[in-house]
Amino acid sequence: MSKNIEIEQAQVERLGAATGISEPAVDHSREDEKVTAGSILTVIAIVFVYMAHMLQINGAGFLGQTITSDIGGHDKAAWLTIIVALYPTVAGPPISQIADFWGRKWLVVITALISVVGCIIMSRSNSIGMILGASVVAGASPGCQSILHAVPSEVLPRKFRPWAQTAVILAAGIGAIIGLYVAGAMVKTNPSGWRGYFYLLAGIYFIGALLVATFYRPQMRQEQRLSLSEKLSDLDIPAILLVMTSLLTFCVGLGYSNNPYPWTSARVLAPFLVGVASAIALGCYTVFYKKHGLFDHDLYQSRNFAIAQAGVFVESLSFIAVANYFGFQCSFLYGQNLFTSGLIYSIVYYASIVTTILTGLYCSRTKKVRPPAVLAFLCFIVYFVLMATTTASTPVANLWGYNIFIGMGLALSLNPLVVAAQLSIPARLISTGTGLIIATRALGGSVGLAIFNALFNSTVRDNLVPKILAAVLPLGLPEASQQEFVVALTTKNEEVLSRLPGVTPAIVQAGLRGMLDAYTIAFRNVWICGGCFSVAAVLIVFFVRDPSDQFTAHVDAPVDRIHILHYGKEHQGSLEKTEIVQHEA
Repeated sequence: MSKNIEIEQAQVERLGAATGISEPAVDHSREDEKVTAGSILTVIAIVFVYMAHMLQINGAGFLGQTITSDIGGHDKAAWLTIIVALYPTVAGPPISQIADFWGRKWLVVITALISVVGCIIMSRSNSIGMILGASVVAGASPGCQSILHAVPSEVLPRKFRPWAQTAVILAAGIGAIIGLYVAGAMVKTNPSGWRGYFYLLAGIYFIGALLVATFYRPQMRQEQRLSLSEKLSDLDIPAILLVMTSLLTFCVGLGYSNNPYPWTSARVLAPFLVGVASAIALGCYTVFYKKHGLFDHDLYQSRNFAIAQAGVFVESLSFIAVANYFGFQCSFLYGQNLFTSGLIYSIVYYASIVTTILTGLYCSRTKKVRPPAVLAFLCFIVYFVLMATTTASTPVANLWGYNIFIGMGLALSLNPLVVAAQLSIPARLISTGTGLIIATRALGGSVGLAIFNALFNSTVRDNLVPKILAAVLPLGLPEASQQEFVVALTTKNEEVLSRLPGVTPAIVQAGLRGMLDAYTIAFRNVWICGGCFSVAAVLIVFFVRDPSDQFTAHVDAPVDRIHILHYGKEHQGSLEKTEIVQHEA
């Protein structure tokens, strides 16, 4: 904490002693804080920007193959999603601390406007290099994702904090559904329809920036009153640099792993090892040198924060399996087109929307977060068990029902875990703490993607040829044609298949069934792996402590001007009234 802030606090204490008043100027135990129109409008504005984030993330993933089919660079399609996902991981913690010193409002507004520019450039891109560069610009606003989780919580009374996170998750679900439907509709008849999608996204970001600039009127924090030199002195710059270096290089290494480079490649090992080394250096710096910096030790006074970090890490790690492989299974095993796969997948978000409302109601009324957190990962387990039993003959209708469980799990996990973390740390650290929670969640997705990609690809590699040959050899495929047959079948080269000696339609159909069997095993291993991580998560979140005593009416950061009255020195037989006004940032 800055010396200026400590001096101000000491002055307040001396004033209280001089006047004989033992209570501080602001009593945090008071129960008369109300939900104001300003706080409601702030939440609406903030979650609108969050909705834009989900439109961008889902659009990049859903339209990736369509975009690269239109402008080229098919092997780099995954980077459209990876780049956006990197921002909450890499930029989240630094931005959350910067927000304490320079304020939240203009960080959200300016980054949203930068994303407007990036989305417009994306819509006009004609090469994969140009659109990836534009994605770097458009990803600016998702870098503030942690602030969008923190602001609704701090402008509402603490007892309504589950509802604050409910609003955020609702916006995410609505944004995801709109993104899936609009993106699917735009490219259904026009391969270049994705350009219109990013024009639309630019408009939504602009509206979001306008709403936040108009309705979010935060009061100035003590840290914001510091001079520039004092702010830079208090900012944990070494930790920020180490965090950005370690997470960026670590995630880039994971992103390149088996996409398309093997783990032994220098393109994978070099950034990965740099990331690990930087993370070790960061750990030593945080533990032994800087105890009240970016990784403030006060965050870990309660076990809840560490448990919440572990919980959201596993939640994201497990869910990335669904986000990355569910649509793939729908199209490959069941022949569903992109739009239909999106419709089935959207059930996840419908279930999430309904469940998050019920979760907010339960947590606010009971003041408990552990039961829904445990139930969340039980839902994850049920989903992964059901998906692990699927085969090529499983009715597609079953998948609609299965997705309800993963949607419930998402809502039941994120809301209570974020609330548990926020209510277990000092109010002054809510931005920094939320930044670490969201960064940990994003990191879980990056780690999970690498794990599941490696597992899936190795399973396909080990089973594809044996399964195909086991299916076709009994039908008399000549030995001389076996190698060419496997290559032609897996690349869908009908011309080569038609001229191979000894290949009949029956052999081709048998080979296709063998290939489906190999991929079924690969999908099954992914679902089993996700289920195993979910079992571990149940054991972890079981130890969350319900912070029932923190569900009070206190507002950590009111957005309206407040007038705090206390009695000063008596003057000529009457009590002098002192008015303290916090000015808006």
